Amino acid sequence: MNVRGSALRGACAIGVSFALLGPCGVRQADASTVITSGGYGLFASIVQNSPVYGRPGVYGQIGEVDVINGTAPAPYSYSSSTPSFQGSASLFAPVLDISTGVLTGAASSPYPPTSTGTATFTVDSLSMTLGAPMAPPLLDMSATSLTGTSSISGIGPLSTTGSSTLEDLSISGGLIGAPISLPGVVDPPANDVLFNSGSLEIIANAQGGYNNGIEAGMTTIPLEIFFNGGDAPSALGGVVDFGFSYTQISTAPEPAAWIEMLVGVGLMGAVLRRRRKRVPAPTTVTPKRARSAAQCSCSIST
Repeated sequence: MNVRGSALRGACAIGVSFALLGPCGVRQADASTVITSGGYGLFASIVQNSPVYGRPGVYGQIGEVDVINGTAPAPYSYSSSTPSFQGSASLFAPVLDISTGVLTGAASSPYPPTSTGTATFTVDSLSMTLGAPMAPPLLDMSATSLTGTSSISGIGPLSTTGSSTLEDLSISGGLIGAPISLPGVVDPPANDVLFNSGSLEIIANAQGGYNNGIEAGMTTIPLEIFFNGGDAPSALGGVVDFGFSYTQISTAPEPAAWIEMLVGVGLMGAVLRRRRKRVPAPTTVTPKRARSAAQCSCSIST
């Protein structure tokens, strides 16, 4: 078999392996886009250390309330509404009471064709009290309305945004001293700390997220409360969220596309190795240059 015939046979074999990848030769990896969005209206999880050494703490939890979630690639549009909510979490001494008016949530994505997703949650007529019965409250909070929205887009570079609205927010109690009053705040700065004493932190428009170019995610909480009591007896710890929303997008090649590419590359590699074995070295190559060519061929094959 001469060099030209071997080359033609190799070219035909490579053409067959290209054809296995698709009707148009090597096919780019199909993009698989997944969009999710959702969240909940309110959630509280707190713990109080036991005053007796060696005993576990006392836990209390409320929620998640008014939960909603959606996932694309199929378009989705979901909504949820709770006329009102009232719940308590009783600890060793204090009691956490939360009541609201209407809780509403919405999550949607028109993908396809538009690679976007949004989630919005609103808490109306919020009232929250933390304290022992028949005693001044440790924390007393009220608001006419709290709304948080998270959105994400895969049109062009992946991007995320979050925003919050707080209406008639009032905070007082023994844990904070001077009362806090916010008649109306639209889209405050992200992670705006309203109060921080080390053991208690109150954050407006709490946000977090990530974006690595392939995946991106975003969370928005119009009002978030952290308790950090440490190891002190009867200390409080935990978190309370109002109007939590999130969005996430992931764009990556489909597994089937990766398999097709790997199979095609393997077939082409096999053809090239076969050609190197069958093609004789030119008679004009000197023994020294022949050894160099053989070494080069071996390094390529590995």
